[in-house]
Amino acid sequence: MPLAGRMKLRTFLALAGAGGVVVLGLLGVGGYYAYGELARQWQEQRAAQLAEMEEKAERLRQEQAELQARQAEREQRAAERAEQARLEEEKRREELISQGIDPDAKPVIQPLAGGVDPDEAPAPTRPDLRAVDKVVSRYLGRSLGSEKLKDVTKGQPYKVNVYQDAGEPGANRAKIDLDRDDLWDEKWTLKDGAVSRKVAPNDDENYSVEEDWQDGGWARR
Repeated sequence: MPLAGRMKLRTFLALAGAGGVVVLGLLGVGGYYAYGELARQWQEQRAAQLAEMEEKAERLRQEQAELQARQAEREQRAAERAEQARLEEEKRREELISQGIDPDAKPVIQPLAGGVDPDEAPAPTRPDLRAVDKVVSRYLGRSLGSEKLKDVTKGQPYKVNVYQDAGEPGANRAKIDLDRDDLWDEKWTLKDGAVSRKVAPNDDENYSVEEDWQDGGWARR
């Protein structure tokens, strides 16, 4: 019997004790080696299973790390957007103040029906009151210090020009380009304390719709 075989046999007997002797007696030397081969194969399979489990665990750790990195990136972008919005709001207020306009003044088109403040009205229940509506209404009726202010909404997706005609105490007209395509979508007018507008629904400067601000919303004529 080779030395390696004797070492395996002695090792087996030492580990198995009396049970090993019984197995050896029942199986014989050839059976013992077959039994050892099965044990070796089982150990290899077990090692492969453990390696696969470790590989899966490593992939899971990597996926979690990627998710955390993406979440951190989203939070960073959100913080940057919030800071940009803060800076733009600060710039807007400074521009209004430089033009002699109170940035905290209430819009001309308020109060809404029921005395609701337009700045506090929930957006889902105010489909007629857009962000651009609030911008325009803050200028109407207030002195501009000049006949015209161009693009008072720089940085926004829409463009607004406001006008103060001769003899008027404050801004009495405004034009809105909702998509900055150099075609005016709406024309607003303030006259005798009432606000009205003409709308080009097809973005072609054909103002086929005329509306008045009444009871907290736009009413078509």
